[in-house]
Amino acid sequence: MKSRINDKELLNFLEKQGTYINAAKIADAFGVSVKTVYRHVDNINQNSDENLIKSEKAKGYKLTKNFAFKQDDIDTPFSIEKSPENRRKNVLLKILFNSPQSLYIYDLYKDEYVSESTINADLIKIKKILFKSNLNLIQKNKRICVQGKEDDIREKINSLLHWHKGKNHRVLIDGINEVDLVFIQEQINIIEQLSKRKIPYPYDVNICSHIYILIQRSRKQTDKTYSNKVVISKKEIHNNYDLYRISEIVIENVEKYIVKDISTFEINYLFKYLLSSRFISANSAQDSQILYSNKVKAFTTKLISRVAKKIDAVIDKSILRKELISHVGPMMNRIENNISVENELLTDIKVEYKDLYKVVSQECQSVCQQMNVPKISENEVGFITLYFEKNIEEITKKYHVWVVCASGIGTSELLKLKIQEEFRNIVVDKVISSLDEQLFTTNSSSETDLIISTVELPKNMRNRYVLVSAMLNKQDKEKIKDAIYQ
Repeated sequence: MKSRINDKELLNFLEKQGTYINAAKIADAFGVSVKTVYRHVDNINQNSDENLIKSEKAKGYKLTKNFAFKQDDIDTPFSIEKSPENRRKNVLLKILFNSPQSLYIYDLYKDEYVSESTINADLIKIKKILFKSNLNLIQKNKRICVQGKEDDIREKINSLLHWHKGKNHRVLIDGINEVDLVFIQEQINIIEQLSKRKIPYPYDVNICSHIYILIQRSRKQTDKTYSNKVVISKKEIHNNYDLYRISEIVIENVEKYIVKDISTFEINYLFKYLLSSRFISANSAQDSQILYSNKVKAFTTKLISRVAKKIDAVIDKSILRKELISHVGPMMNRIENNISVENELLTDIKVEYKDLYKVVSQECQSVCQQMNVPKISENEVGFITLYFEKNIEEITKKYHVWVVCASGIGTSELLKLKIQEEFRNIVVDKVISSLDEQLFTTNSSSETDLIISTVELPKNMRNRYVLVSAMLNKQDKEKIKDAIYQ
């Protein structure tokens, strides 16, 4: 059963109950397993100084009385709206968006109705938060500002924004105005139309976030000098000129939208974001075979090999490598250009796939150290974990197939043996001739996942089928894998 719950939702749910509720009822309310509820409760309590959720045998779970106090006392990813953590986040976003301009401290808190001691306590915590991101909070004459590299400022803003998918696949952000939202979605549509590619999650969120931050920063920024530049080579532009031109068009659109000149640096910045997203422009000079460097291929192969040795599960390495490399390639580009990507499922991944996440995290860092690659973020590790989990689940699942040949059952039986020897998760339910009427009647059942045939079958076949040779060569095996795991 797949998880449909996160820590914040669980806390909000328990807060509304006001009394004990057992794990089975919680699981039923969210459509998850009881085991998933246990994991989330453990995760919440382990991430706080004292247990936020208490349990009692035969009664279930209930929030502790000091839950509200705990929200003010610790930094957690599951705060409720209007919590002290949310207040600090809103203040921090205002400061970051206005950097390097300073703001009057009491203007930041004019709508918060808090005491001066609370403000001072907030600023101490905000300073610690910024320090972890290589940023400094400067306080002088009752004014405050953030100093640091532009990349670090934008990365911190990106980590604080709360995005979610709305109707018509629009990417929404809490507090964004509708006009900005429509404009940003228009730019995403332009990128997809001109590149002739759909931008998959989470890269659509990442690019929306980048454009939103660019708009907000440019509106408030008076100093157009940046502390660091994104450098791109002529070769990169030549090989991906259509993406570079798309970047120019979008930045020109932003300039017109905010009625303000924007540094040409932003073209390079957006270009790098597009290159770091998991899609390839239709007119790119690179094809899928040469797109990824030997370093990317080696990293992917080493990681799969190391993780496979540490976990008690079967992995189809060739399928996993083909899928995972499409994430590792753009990920390497993001690392080289200090581009971060947020993973809204990270908390759930850490809880639901705790053991696998731990192994993947350890081996990612080991391979990074071995290959002299900068440390991979938890967000990226979370995405990589999902690739491994998907592969494991697909291997575990049983696929039901029929084997068809021209006439001789002997040929089909030989093919059946080869298939079952090569694919342990395939069950051959039937071996028949291509002239058998069952092929066009009873085989319309959804219980059959695939037909594997040595002869061409009519186009009006209701079931999917692949054409292979009776010898089942390497190319045939790849066809079957692609058909099953598509």
